[in-house]
Amino acid sequence: MSISTLTIDDTNLQNGAVNDPEPPNPDSLCLSLSLGRKPVVARYRCEQLLSINTSLRKNERSSSLLLRDCHSLRRRLVQCAVTLRVAVLQMSSGRDVHANREQFDDLVERAVGDGARYLQSPEYTTYYGPSSGFADAAEDLDGPFLRHVAELAQAHRITIHVGSLLTPGGGGRFRNTSVVISPAGERVAVYHKVHLFDVAAPGIEFNESARIEPGTTRVSAPLGEFHVGLAICFDVRFPELFRS
Repeated sequence: MSISTLTIDDTNLQNGAVNDPEPPNPDSLCLSLSLGRKPVVARYRCEQLLSINTSLRKNERSSSLLLRDCHSLRRRLVQCAVTLRVAVLQMSSGRDVHANREQFDDLVERAVGDGARYLQSPEYTTYYGPSSGFADAAEDLDGPFLRHVAELAQAHRITIHVGSLLTPGGGGRFRNTSVVISPAGERVAVYHKVHLFDVAAPGIEFNESARIEPGTTRVSAPLGEFHVGLAICFDVRFPELFRS
């Protein structure tokens, strides 16, 4: 088991609009499309700006077009830049629920010590094994594991995203459930895996839907200056989930 950390910057820059030490070309201007507090910046040649301005006028209530000198825009972007230290908890979960939770706790402490503010654990964090063990491993959203996660999040003032755990479903099935806990220890997002992996091919047959009940709702969660969309495993093959 291990942790991997990285830093995310929410300032989206193109063509060196901030780091280019050269003075601005008189034939180009920097365009800043303000979306809430965060600017999205690109450099456009003057002949492109007329069509851009025309299209934005149709939606002036949610968009504003700001044309600024590149140097003054640099100063604004430096002030608006936001970073987030992220840790990926690379667990090796198995059939022993207690051992999995101990592994989770250890990686959380190590990630916090490395300065991470957003922690992400994998699918099936608390149990990874045959479906015969699902009933013993599954727990409600108010169960002991998620209560413990909430305590960790609140104690360290961090966001913890449990990639997934088993929760009870209907008709004897279970749900593959992803949960986000805020630094206040509050459950801010719950997502049940929508796209289940059912396959029948020569020599192989696997029906996830035999034991897992699919979710029906797309879910996203606030994360300070960022916004996180939730997905699990096979969901990645369905782009409409992410376009929404």
